[in-house]
Amino acid sequence: MNRIAKAFALGATALGATTLATAVAAPADAVPSNHSVYVAQNCEGLSPNIIDIPYYGGMSVTQEQSGTINIHYGNPSVWGYRSVGTMSWKNLRTGAHGTLPLKVDHSLGSNGFGALLKSGTGTIRLTTRAVNHGPLLTLAAPTCSGTVHAR
Repeated sequence: MNRIAKAFALGATALGATTLATAVAAPADAVPSNHSVYVAQNCEGLSPNIIDIPYYGGMSVTQEQSGTINIHYGNPSVWGYRSVGTMSWKNLRTGAHGTLPLKVDHSLGSNGFGALLKSGTGTIRLTTRAVNHGPLLTLAAPTCSGTVHAR
């Protein structure tokens, strides 16, 4: 099912329900190569606009230098909204960790959030936590987490 069809299906389901539930995030493991890897790819929830492209909390990860990963977070929205939260990381081999603030304006033309992390080599756990603010609703986004191997 394409993203727009999913958006309408999610919106219709939400409008018929009396309460809104937060989506459950599933972890994803990946090893970067010369291509981008999507971490936490099964993590999606409602946009605060309800009838919109669903919220995706996963991150696209690339690597060009040893011990450093590039992260991109954010997805498009037809109507626009803002995500505010954190992106945290932890190197499971060394214990090094950190947290970055997230502030992303979602629209059809937005570039999202980007970060260059000097994480060191090994398995890196990445986690996003956000609250999505729309013109009418504010919804907690699912916590999205997954791992990537930095070489």
